Amino acid sequence: ICVGHYTAIDAHPTCGLATSTSIIGELDDPRTFSYPERFRAGILWISYGSITYNLPNRLSAGQTLTELQISFEISSECPEVNEDYPSDIYFDINGVPLGKWISPGDYGARKGILSPVWWPELLNQYGLLKTLIINSEGTFIDGTKISKTTLQDLQLDYNSTINLTFSVPKDTANCGGMTLFGEDFGDYNQNIKVKAYYTDV
Repeated sequence: ICVGHYTAIDAHPTCGLATSTSIIGELDDPRTFSYPERFRAGILWISYGSITYNLPNRLSAGQTLTELQISFEISSECPEVNEDYPSDIYFDINGVPLGKWISPGDYGARKGILSPVWWPELLNQYGLLKTLIINSEGTFIDGTKISKTTLQDLQLDYNSTINLTFSVPKDTANCGGMTLFGEDFGDYNQNIKVKAYYTDV
């Protein structure tokens, strides 16, 4: 899922998004998130708010979901860069809270491996590759449990809409924003990846 293929967004400055060739619209203008160019975005960032993606549901009748794995490159969002800038990033599916992960910082001491040559050095350069895992044991980030929410709590089947939301509330303890990187930016050549494991009944 490309980072610009969100279905809902609540963006607050500092914020913006860019394709591999240019920044979309003006920096720190939430209106730019509605521009059609956003479907080609390879990076986006907000200081607080939320971003929702509709995950594809490819289950067939008779198949039962056993685990969801969602991987993405992510970091905090600080004006310019700050590698010690914690941010509380929360996750939910269909409004059911999955827990939070604290991003350590906004990374810019070096150029992102994939970041375009023209990308300004004072903007976020790369993030950390994280994997959100939801199964019958709970919810995890890279194997570390972040909540007791299980797949069963989500009540997903082959007919379900699956909406994943990333959020940084304005009133959280570490309101350090969020940056999501696609395949054209950062250190990892990937967009948001979703793996669904299932059994056949």
